[in-house]
Amino acid sequence: MAREEIIRKIAKEVGIRQKDVDKVIKMFFDELALALKKNKKFIMPGILSAKIAERKAKVGVNPRTKEKIKIPAKKVIKIKAGKNFTKKVLG
Repeated sequence: MAREEIIRKIAKEVGIRQKDVDKVIKMFFDELALALKKNKKFIMPGILSAKIAERKAKVGVNPRTKEKIKIPAKKVIKIKAGKNFTKKVLG
């Protein structure tokens, strides 16, 4: 389902303008980003949890040249679906 379809469906169901739904969704992700930057962790019980994790440096292989390369450590965002969300999706 495309972003616009989801916004349209939520707006119709809740009875508010699509523009307002879009604004709320953008605000949610902005706040999620701020929470992760500040606390390095975000939890919405039953729906999702997100955290900033450190991926360790490792040695990889360039698939074209088969040459070994160093892959540096970096920070990544890990998102895990909550129990209720998983049940809705997978049954």
